[in-house]
Amino acid sequence: MSVEKAPFSWVKLDCGKESPQVRVYHSAALCSTGSAMGMMVCFGGRTTDQSSLFDTWGLRRHRDGRWDWVKAPYKDKTVGPIPRYQHSALFLGPLMMVVGGRTNTVGEVVPLEVYDTESSEWFKFNSVQRFRHSAWASSNNVYVHGGFEHETPNIPLKEICKIDTAKLFARHDFLAQKIKPAEKTGKDAKEKDKEIKTNKTGFYNMDRTFKLANQAHIATQSNK
Repeated sequence: MSVEKAPFSWVKLDCGKESPQVRVYHSAALCSTGSAMGMMVCFGGRTTDQSSLFDTWGLRRHRDGRWDWVKAPYKDKTVGPIPRYQHSALFLGPLMMVVGGRTNTVGEVVPLEVYDTESSEWFKFNSVQRFRHSAWASSNNVYVHGGFEHETPNIPLKEICKIDTAKLFARHDFLAQKIKPAEKTGKDAKEKDKEIKTNKTGFYNMDRTFKLANQAHIATQSNK
């Protein structure tokens, strides 16, 4: 959809020969900083044969107006992020955070996975176990609303969960430093926190011991 000039209209893009496999229940998030700046990054999803995916693609626009997809190769092809669908993904600075979702195994616990677009590494953390939810970031915290839990897949939730990235990255200071410039401090941060009201069951304890993720690599290409 082009909204630069009225009347607005839909335009089919020619994105070259290579493109992602047809899928549903994937995530798509815009990276606004770092080596993947300006790319819409698509992760995971489910295919027509009901298989969950773990591949990552970036859609970019060149300076000459061309569009193309860039597939994300991994450093170690034997390990990578967990295949999932019905998850959410968002960016905090150069970090892509993948939250929740489902896998091919019913009820499987999935970690929160973070991809650093600057170092090309994946990291795993204990996570909120939800799917078909919504998620957003504010003051460098991540908020997860609604969706379903594996134990009660037919009962929608109304609670809001807060993921405190300061605690999440407590043992990974180099990750915390990457999002620190975007932090809001003082009165603005306090006022924003007051806007989020939830009961005790709406928050998950993130004060745990976290393990370093399996490492993967995404090689991004600069615009020509």
